[in-house]
Amino acid sequence: MGREQVRKEHGAFHEPDFGRDIALRCPRPRSGGRHRCAAERGADGAARRPYQVQGSDARNFSGKSLLREWNEVRASLSLIFTLQFLRLRRIGLDACRSLIAPCVVSCICISQTLALDLSKAIVVSSQQLTGPEKKAVAILVEEVEKRTQIRWENRFSWPVAATSVIAVGTVSELNSFAGEFAKELSRDRKVEGREGYRIRVKRGKGAPVLSVIGNDARGVLFGVGHLLRVLRMRSGAVTLPDDFSVATAPRYRLRGHQLGYRPKTNSYDAWDEARWEQYIRDLVVFGCNAVELIPPRSDDDATSPHFPLPPMQMMVAMSRLADEYGLDVWIWYPAMDRDYADPKTVEFALNEWSGIFKKLPRIDAVFVPGGDPGHTQPKILLALLEKQTENLHRYHPKARMWVSPQSFNQTWFDEFIAILRDEQPTWLAGLVYGPQVRVSLSQLRATLPKNYPIRQYPDITHCWRCEYPVPDWDSAYAATEGREPINPRPLGQATIFRLTQPDTIGFLTYSEGCNDDANKTIWSALGWNPDVNVTNVLREYGRYFIGSRMKAFSRRSRDSRQCNRPRVSNFRTTGGFTRCSTALITTPTLAVGCFTRPGWRTRR
Repeated sequence: MGREQVRKEHGAFHEPDFGRDIALRCPRPRSGGRHRCAAERGADGAARRPYQVQGSDARNFSGKSLLREWNEVRASLSLIFTLQFLRLRRIGLDACRSLIAPCVVSCICISQTLALDLSKAIVVSSQQLTGPEKKAVAILVEEVEKRTQIRWENRFSWPVAATSVIAVGTVSELNSFAGEFAKELSRDRKVEGREGYRIRVKRGKGAPVLSVIGNDARGVLFGVGHLLRVLRMRSGAVTLPDDFSVATAPRYRLRGHQLGYRPKTNSYDAWDEARWEQYIRDLVVFGCNAVELIPPRSDDDATSPHFPLPPMQMMVAMSRLADEYGLDVWIWYPAMDRDYADPKTVEFALNEWSGIFKKLPRIDAVFVPGGDPGHTQPKILLALLEKQTENLHRYHPKARMWVSPQSFNQTWFDEFIAILRDEQPTWLAGLVYGPQVRVSLSQLRATLPKNYPIRQYPDITHCWRCEYPVPDWDSAYAATEGREPINPRPLGQATIFRLTQPDTIGFLTYSEGCNDDANKTIWSALGWNPDVNVTNVLREYGRYFIGSRMKAFSRRSRDSRQCNRPRVSNFRTTGGFTRCSTALITTPTLAVGCFTRPGWRTRR
């Protein structure tokens, strides 16, 4: 039966597209630009060319490459499959088996030749590992085991037998872990910058050698995270495309999230130390390099019935965990006492803050909001923070003090800016831009002296009555969901990031729990590469936390993304609510059976 005959008998013919990765080739777009795939559109919806990695020397898939040839083979096989299945109406399943089976066998054989089998790999690393590098190796071995039940052996010397090797370490230690490939990798094209890394595939004695080479200890950590995101893992098997190659470094030096162990947060107050360590690992895998803690006394209740540990004890544990992984530790410390013009109040605050500072094993910075909460006139607040900076340096000499002009009225804002312009206090490291600042971020940057950097504090956790409300949200639906629902907003968060981030050194997001988990991932990925394809980030998120068998899950991705921008007209006139709710309800159902390691992200 020819192609034209198929059209006549069965209507418009569409060639299936089995498993093509959106980063390599987009599905065929429809006639209108608004129907183009996410890789062809920006966060603003404007049509553009398919995404290409920037800041990376990932291999260019040209028409002569093996992958392109494989795509052509799969396209041909797709046509064969379609024709054969259409013939089932006429000649029956039994008669087709002899035709379909060879196609299936061919697909399996070709797929196996294009993937590295790492199921029996050995992890080789240097004996001179720092703390974060040891954690990187532990993450790699343990997270793979959780998803595959395969426990990779970790050695400090190159194996004699021909077996797959995953070599992990810093560029300065290449000779100690890269074996016969040390010289070749030392001449390999590098990427400059702190926290950068490269991942290379080589062939040695017939067995593949995968190298994860960091520019520094954090580079090793984030290189391992990248590898975990791209590995295909299922029970009893670990594979990787054999032509995978990447070299990259982050665009922004600060990429973090607030982790508040307090009653008002979503789920955090019930987490024990082991759960916090797992969550810190999960954040690291997607490029997070800082966390922000909250002291026991804040604008919240002093205790929670869910606390497994007292707040101070957990704060110490979280600071220690972050230090073990080599992450920066910030403290969000509101100045909430009634009158800091009173010397007795100042003395009380100095003693209270000192008690916190001396107990924590690591502090890199302290951020004091001017408001929300807080109500102190700028000249009095800055005088207090100068003393608190001296207090901080008694226990953490390299830690820095940051402040925000949140909730200042115009008079206080003008006073604040005048002090910074005229006096330029050297103890102040920089400013934080967060909710309730009177001017835009770009206006603040233009107003401040250039020696003060700006860190962003974006609200990624709320959907209305907040810094970045969902636009045109249906009022009834908004009232039902509330201010703080589970709120993945991938396209919206990408737009916010790209509009605001260029004037800053980075961010630590304002979060109230795990309801905004997907948003944290989007911000971390964009902080590494602002041009990253958001759809690909979501696919890596799903593959890593749910499993490699994500085909059923991704079928609903378009409808799920529609929930990112629910409109009044959609809900009332075009059935937008029905489509959105159906996507949210059926997506987990479709993915049942695909879970590699069930956890709180996959529970309904």
